[in-house]
Amino acid sequence: MSSNDAASGEPASSRRLDSWKEIAAYLRRSMRSARRWEKEEGLPVHRHPHSKRDSVYAYAAELDDWWTRRGAGASGLDHTEDTPVPPEADADGPREPEREVEEAPSTPTARVSHWLRMAGAGLAFTTLAAVSAAWLSRNGLRSETKPLRALSSQGRNVVLVAHFENRTGERLFDGTLDYALGRELSNSQRVTVVSRDRVNDALRLARKAPDTPIDRVVAREVCLRDGGIQALITGLVEKVGSKYLLSVELENPKDGTAVAGFREESVGTDDSLRAIQRISDHVRAALGEGPAHDGREPAGLAKVTTVSLKALQLYSRADALMMGDEDHMGAAEELLRQAVAEDPRFASAWIHLAFALSNQGRPLAEVQPYAEKAMRLSDTTSERERYFIRGGYYQLFAQREKAVAAYEALLDLYPDHPWATGNLIFIYDWFHNPEELAKAVQLQARLADSRPNDFLENWNAAFNFVAVKPEPARAGAYVRRAGQLLTPELRERFCARADWLELLPFTESWLKGDLVAAAAELDRVATKVDSLTGFPRDCLLAQVALGYLTLGRIEAAARISGAISDPVVRNDMLAQVDFIRGDRLALKYHLQFPGEQKMFSHGSLETTYNLRLRAGILLDSESCREGSHWKGPYFTDEEAHRCRGAIALARGNRVVGIRELEEAWKLAGDRYYVPSYSLGKEELAAVLAKQGDVPEAIRILERNPERFYAVISGTTGAYWLIDRWELAKLYRRVGRQQDARVVEAELSKLLALADSDHPILQELKRAS
Repeated sequence: MSSNDAASGEPASSRRLDSWKEIAAYLRRSMRSARRWEKEEGLPVHRHPHSKRDSVYAYAAELDDWWTRRGAGASGLDHTEDTPVPPEADADGPREPEREVEEAPSTPTARVSHWLRMAGAGLAFTTLAAVSAAWLSRNGLRSETKPLRALSSQGRNVVLVAHFENRTGERLFDGTLDYALGRELSNSQRVTVVSRDRVNDALRLARKAPDTPIDRVVAREVCLRDGGIQALITGLVEKVGSKYLLSVELENPKDGTAVAGFREESVGTDDSLRAIQRISDHVRAALGEGPAHDGREPAGLAKVTTVSLKALQLYSRADALMMGDEDHMGAAEELLRQAVAEDPRFASAWIHLAFALSNQGRPLAEVQPYAEKAMRLSDTTSERERYFIRGGYYQLFAQREKAVAAYEALLDLYPDHPWATGNLIFIYDWFHNPEELAKAVQLQARLADSRPNDFLENWNAAFNFVAVKPEPARAGAYVRRAGQLLTPELRERFCARADWLELLPFTESWLKGDLVAAAAELDRVATKVDSLTGFPRDCLLAQVALGYLTLGRIEAAARISGAISDPVVRNDMLAQVDFIRGDRLALKYHLQFPGEQKMFSHGSLETTYNLRLRAGILLDSESCREGSHWKGPYFTDEEAHRCRGAIALARGNRVVGIRELEEAWKLAGDRYYVPSYSLGKEELAAVLAKQGDVPEAIRILERNPERFYAVISGTTGAYWLIDRWELAKLYRRVGRQQDARVVEAELSKLLALADSDHPILQELKRAS
């Protein structure tokens, strides 16, 4: 305690409240009540000398002591608003404080404190049970809460985590704490954390950019526009001396009233994730769920070489962010830049920084210096790091064979290395080298087995054993595991994958040729749509519509597509219906509406892009780039060639058009698992046939004709049917009548349940 403090009699460890407004808010009552309690109940309030009467202050510790002394007598008082109530909680839950016209202005300190406590302590959610209010003590905010009832009809609380307000001046906290809290809460059995896609739906309605920061104001607007979000979580991080104070409020977005507040301290930046975990436990308790198991620990520090403990802590946090979600590469980049500033010879941080930049789509020229720095320093690291750095360096510079050799050597020595496994799976050329295909499938299975509670890794393993290297006996285990791990939050985040699992019985029945069973499975899935809301509902509707198109039931597909609530997804799906129906005018109409395209099925973004090209909407390089879902450096060479080819054909230049489309076709490889592959085949074959090169057109349409791939990666069978019909027509054109009859018989069987006016059925009747 300083001499000034001693002279003034100020308690050394007590926080001071510097206005009637702050004192009243701390007590969670109106200023009128606080003034009356001072007069009638002896509330310990101090006044500044030589100042007006209302220039007051109080100490939190003295208020606590006052309540302790007065609390026993409170039960004898009437239960009006002015009854003394402990800072912790009302007996009946939080109440709305009275509003007064004149309030003393807050000092900067008061503004900080105001954020840390429950702002206004308003009415609790009408659907919530009463919850105790939080209060500030000398040791920080502690919450004594009563469990809240689940807010949603499915027994889960839908919450939005806003961006934390960062008052530390340290950029490494930008985006990291709210992300960490969201990840923690997503493990809850009673909480669904709103996904970024769902947020973007509301931003679109508000005509705001998708990258708009979700601060407190924007977050509340998102909640109000969405209508299905019951709780908003806002946060603040500030630095006091060497400590960091993390504060969170849980509020009702409908009226902005606070329901509960929590604060935790961390000693240094490395302890902040532990503090977030403790806050997550508080929030989960407020939502009626017990905390995570006591043995839970945050991820330990990475086993990498650096002389600086702080650099290691920064790196470890960045590593966790990069492993968790690509949307947080920017935050990881900032952490890694600080790590290499702490230790310029930190080789692993340099290669991670290179990947963080590359994953954000930065040009290779910007990435290169960091990767080269890591490579130069790799000899100063451990063997485990050295192999990884070299593999990463060669991967970034497209030296495939060297990258594969380095990663394989690393996994031979350290089979548990997570990055090497994932990166090696990524760079294996699955559809050209059967030996590497088999290796990739086994690596993914091993990764899934090491992460039995990871939905995405187990889904990938299931998909591989179903679609990439079919092994039904092994596929079943991963399909079941992925299905058991699927939660509403994961369905929202990975809706296309979740729906693939849902539609797998339909797919298998169609492949067996049992169309009646396939239709029954599709009808069964359609009945589950009403149990979903938001984008997961639209996503499933789109998948079901694509299934009906595969069966040839165009009218059913149109009806289902029309029920999609998102206007962009609805128009994209109606455009696909128009294309299958052969209505080119309607196709152009439904594709010309602007909006941010979404991945509602495997390859759906590419499909929309290709249909826009086919409809003549994208007729210059810039509009092609804007019409593609890959922006900037993500606009691929394949797309560029296809775009230039479409432009040339639209302008009557067939020579250039064919050359560009053929180049795009070569770059596409064997990606026959997405609709755009079939569209590209049909497009190029049609142009070649018009040019007179029918044999080459036939060769292209004969490539990868397996019906298995028409639906196994998504309900894309309708496009495959078109390719097969075009092939049958070309067979007849060159006199291969028997080959044509085989294809036509196959088509007739697969369209047995199709609408009678289906274009292919109509042409089959005319040809017979």
